[in-house]
Amino acid sequence: MAVGRDGSILVTKRAPERSQGGMWMLPGGAVMLGETPRQAAKRALLAETGIAVDADMLLYCGCGRRGLRFSEYFLCFPKQTEVRLAAGRTAASDRVAPQRFLEMAAGEDFDGAQPRLYTKYFGGVFAGCRIPPTAKRDMSRRENRMPELADLCDASGRPTGRTAVRGERIPADTYRTVVSILTVTRSGEILLTRRAPQKSYAGCWEITGGCAQAGETPVQAAVRELWEETGLLTSPAELEDRGMRRERGVIFRYFLLRRDLTAADIRLQKGETDAAEIVSLAEFRARWHAGLTVTQESTLITLVFPDILGGSTESTDETEEEKL
Repeated sequence: MAVGRDGSILVTKRAPERSQGGMWMLPGGAVMLGETPRQAAKRALLAETGIAVDADMLLYCGCGRRGLRFSEYFLCFPKQTEVRLAAGRTAASDRVAPQRFLEMAAGEDFDGAQPRLYTKYFGGVFAGCRIPPTAKRDMSRRENRMPELADLCDASGRPTGRTAVRGERIPADTYRTVVSILTVTRSGEILLTRRAPQKSYAGCWEITGGCAQAGETPVQAAVRELWEETGLLTSPAELEDRGMRRERGVIFRYFLLRRDLTAADIRLQKGETDAAEIVSLAEFRARWHAGLTVTQESTLITLVFPDILGGSTESTDETEEEKL
C-alpha cells in the first residue's frame, strides 16, 4: 500500500489482457525465485507504477493466507507522485481517500482482501473510517492469520538462516531479536504507551518495541514497530543505534528517536496499546518506582540510555521475553 502525503491510497487497474482484467487492486504480485517478500514488493511497485522506494522504507504490516495463497502486506509513503503505467500490466491508476478505498475493496470490481482485513493490517491509515458492507461475491472469502516467524540469531546477533514460530521453544545457543525504541522530544520528554488489557503486563507503561519478523533487519523492525504502535513514520537514518544486550534466548536491540511531537501525533494500535503520554523524566522514574511500568524494561533502558534517563542504581537478571 502506497500512501501519499495527503493520506490518499494508490490503486491500479489491471490491464484487460491480464487475468482479472479491469479490476482495481493495490500494486503487488508474486515473489520470484530468490527474492524476499520485501524485495518483491519493491520490484512490483516499480514495475506497475514506476515508483521507486528504498526497501528499508517498506513497513511490514503482517501476513495472511487465503486458500493456497499466502500474502504479505507492506506500507510505504513514497515521495514520488508521478505514476508511469506498465503496458500490459496496468491500464489506469487513481489516488483515493481511505474511506473510498474501503468502499472499493467492498465492491465487486476490486481484486483483494475484505475491507476489515485492510483495517487490521494498515490500521493507522484508516483511523476514523467506517467499514462498509462487503459485496456478496466476497462473503465466502477467508483469510487466516499465519503464525509469526522470527529469524534466529547467534550470540553476536548474526542470522543463522533458521526461523522459529513466535512463542515456540528455540534451540540452545540461538536468539530471537527484540527491538526497543526510546522516543525523546527536544526538551527531554519521553513517549510512553500503555499496554492493552488483553496483553501480558496489561495497564503497564512502556516505550515502543516488539519482536523482529523473519526477513527484517533490527532497524526495519524498529521502523515498523513505531508505525504500528504509535503511528509515527520514521526512516532508518533517523534512528540512532544504541547497541544490544543479550538475555536468555533474546537479543535486545535499542534505538533512539529524537523528535518534537505532541499526544495528537500518536495513533494507537488496537489490541496492543490503549493510551499514550509524553512525560518528563521525573514522571517516568516516578511511574517506574511505583510499579506502573514494565519493570524489567525500565531497568534495562536506563542502562542503555544513561545520558537521557540518568542511569540506574538497580539491576535485574530477568528478561523481557515474557512481556512479548
